[in-house]
Amino acid sequence: MLVCATGCRAIFGLDDPKSGTDAAVDADLLRLCWGSEFQVCLPSPPSQVEGRTLTGPFDTSTSTMCEPSIAAWCVVAANIINVGAADVTGARPLILIGADSAAVDDRLDAGSHVGRAGPAAMGASCNAFPSAPTQNRGGGAGGTLTGVGGIGGTATNNAVGGEPAPIVALNGLRAGCRGQDGGGAAMHMGFGGLGGGAVYVIAGREIEVRTAGRIDVSGAGGGGALCTGDCANSMGESGGGGGGGSGGMLILEAPSILSGGFIFADGGGGGEGASASNNGQRGADPDGTSSAAGGTGGANNGGDGGNGSYAAVANGGAGIRGESTLLPGGGGGGGGAVGVTRVIAPTTTGTTDPNHISPLPS
Repeated sequence: MLVCATGCRAIFGLDDPKSGTDAAVDADLLRLCWGSEFQVCLPSPPSQVEGRTLTGPFDTSTSTMCEPSIAAWCVVAANIINVGAADVTGARPLILIGADSAAVDDRLDAGSHVGRAGPAAMGASCNAFPSAPTQNRGGGAGGTLTGVGGIGGTATNNAVGGEPAPIVALNGLRAGCRGQDGGGAAMHMGFGGLGGGAVYVIAGREIEVRTAGRIDVSGAGGGGALCTGDCANSMGESGGGGGGGSGGMLILEAPSILSGGFIFADGGGGGEGASASNNGQRGADPDGTSSAAGGTGGANNGGDGGNGSYAAVANGGAGIRGESTLLPGGGGGGGGAVGVTRVIAPTTTGTTDPNHISPLPS
């Protein structure tokens, strides 16, 4: 004869003995739809795939890791997501879903750089620049997203820099906005930097950006303008520097988010204007530790580029005026504005430190 009191129903399987936390974990193992900013629904639970690791070049347009039934985004889903040193590009935003967890051990680089666009950066829909640089010498304005890009630098001989576009109304997961080309860019190559990419990371239990990890969705630095013609005799034609690209968008969502690394969606530095003898320098790409510097030091009379946005400084710096006593130097490009970081979690560690996350989450 079996004698029992309160434990009988559990012994015979009449009650679920699992705690509420355990039951929630089990529910996540079978879950198909993810995300509170907008829902991403999968054809099968991501827990059925034990793990996926992103390393090396990763193209959201062509990677076989992307869920084939979803066209709008590249969705990579598994029970556990790990990111090593991954350089992300492609036409679609990147969404990572870990039914249990997601960890960034090294870099998740979805920013834009010279010769490489962050995910969805090439097709980003942005507001128009109100005016273009004039006289083939004005600097281009920085890209605008949630902050305003820096105005392009002026130059002697009445050249005027470009004006930045107005702030963008955010709707869904999107990339940042490109900086404006400097005056005479077709000839002088002072092209605007691309905006940063678009990334959404979701986990059922935890997201961790480890100490050596970083997530970059920043804009690229603007191009330095080239001197053309008789530059050897200081009689060349100068052009305006390109504006830096704005930061893109990063969303992190999990019950617990820990970060000991760097997370940044900053603006690129503006490019330096050329002089009658020298090329301008390209604006710097952000590194997550300080403002990306505008291009400087290449052209003695070209205007320096404005610094990119960083931390609490949401707007890009203005491009500097190009000067010359003989032939005018080109104006510097404006710095790019900040993008968006968003953290959705009841428990967080390290996500409010302005020295490690820029801009602070909105």
